Amino acid sequence: MAESNPERLVRLLGLLAYLDRVSEASLDELAARFDVPVEQIRADIDLLWVSGRPGGQHQDLIDFDAFAIDDGIVRLEQGQGLPQTFRLTDRESIALAACLQALRAASERDPHAEAVTALIDDALEHLSDDELNIADVVDFAWQDSVNPAVIETLQQALREHRRVRIDYIDAGDRQLQRVIEPLQVRHLEGRRYLDSWCLTAQDLRRFRLDRIQRIQVLADPVTHTVSDFDLPDGNALVLGSPMASVRLRLRNSGRVIPETIPYTWLEEHDDDSFTVELQITNLDWLRRLILENADHIIAITPPEVAEAAATQATAALTQYSL
Repeated sequence: MAESNPERLVRLLGLLAYLDRVSEASLDELAARFDVPVEQIRADIDLLWVSGRPGGQHQDLIDFDAFAIDDGIVRLEQGQGLPQTFRLTDRESIALAACLQALRAASERDPHAEAVTALIDDALEHLSDDELNIADVVDFAWQDSVNPAVIETLQQALREHRRVRIDYIDAGDRQLQRVIEPLQVRHLEGRRYLDSWCLTAQDLRRFRLDRIQRIQVLADPVTHTVSDFDLPDGNALVLGSPMASVRLRLRNSGRVIPETIPYTWLEEHDDDSFTVELQITNLDWLRRLILENADHIIAITPPEVAEAAATQATAALTQYSL
């Protein structure tokens, strides 16, 4: 699977920082350290060689010893200050401290999050040391909108592997009742969701915990477990909606698309095009995505999705011409 641009950016910055510290290293050593082929390290060095500070003149660019590279050695001659660590501003420090404290407050309610909490505490400690104790000015109070009784009952159902009946308020403010088999609870964008198997829909569903009004553990055992499904990490099961898989084949000019939306699979092609697979629940959102990026799209699977987008575009043009 091809790496994303953010992954390469992290490696490029890591290469600069490492070479700034050790002065020089062999191509083989760098390839082993960053877990990529030697050819990729060569490509990264070539890219860094034409990178640097604004201006684009020779004195503005990162520079390596060209003769050493011919011998398989990477020697940094001029890093243009890019490997240096920059201090955060007060505003940036406060924002980061608030985010870390909010994340820690949410993690405290997860009995399996001790390691995450320890990492957050370590980050806050270093933030205080490096940024003049700016983290101490932030006191984040966590207010959980999820009914504690819902959490307690849900944990019981998960422990005992039993079905539950829920009264749920959907996004349209309608009250629904569902019998579901709970699979797992996950955090997404500051909220907690329940992944489940819905007996009414006979399909996977995701429910926001703060929209569950009542929950009752039933005597019936579950017939599905989380290991039965390949659940994606993104918003694939949102608000009780069904999940659909769509593949977009995109031109090289559409590289920004998978960097701004979650995808589950990406494949490169010989002509520099690539295919991404999306797990979607909102067809209107998908049609908007297709129409906004039509110039970059080569093919869509399944084809009826493309037909629906074309129909919507035709209708819009008809309204415009009236």
